[in-house]
Amino acid sequence: MKYELLVDINPLGIDVVLADENGQVQNIHTPYAGHDFAVTVLNLDEFLTTVKSAFAHLENILQHNDEIQQVYFKNIMNGWMALDENFNPLPPILMGKDTDAHFIEALMMNGIGGQLQRKTGVPLAVTLPLIITLRLKNEEPEIYAHAAHYMTLREYMVYLLFGQNTTDAAFAARTGFIIQNMLLGTVKR
Repeated sequence: MKYELLVDINPLGIDVVLADENGQVQNIHTPYAGHDFAVTVLNLDEFLTTVKSAFAHLENILQHNDEIQQVYFKNIMNGWMALDENFNPLPPILMGKDTDAHFIEALMMNGIGGQLQRKTGVPLAVTLPLIITLRLKNEEPEIYAHAAHYMTLREYMVYLLFGQNTTDAAFAARTGFIIQNMLLGTVKR
């Protein structure tokens, strides 16, 4: 049987939707252990355990000769990860915090926030990777100094599964790295 797979990373867990060539759909929901709604706190072990569990459920459904022809990822969770040069995660998964609003206020007051919004079309919010990265730079400078890459949870899952470092244009606009020299003082990818 041929399948398409949708992997949805969301605050409730990992949802896997398996659709076969006949239009039959199977839904697998795997919640994060210890979290009913993981919006501000989730560590890497919890995330990876949930991913492994979701794919173990999937393996139990598929037969040896089944083929997954397409994999789609959906990411509505605002997890952001700093990684070293070898793509090893540095801190726990970073999430937006309401207390980060002062970074937005500072960016708006000095004009950089307005410039960023005009260039990207993205309004500033505490869940933006740019704001989360500013918090990391200010509150954990030693981790920030060792970060060579940044990824979302979806991007990290793709990297683990396929060895590819990818992003889409819409998400790239939310990083703010297009004008990073003004904001962060260094080039980070």
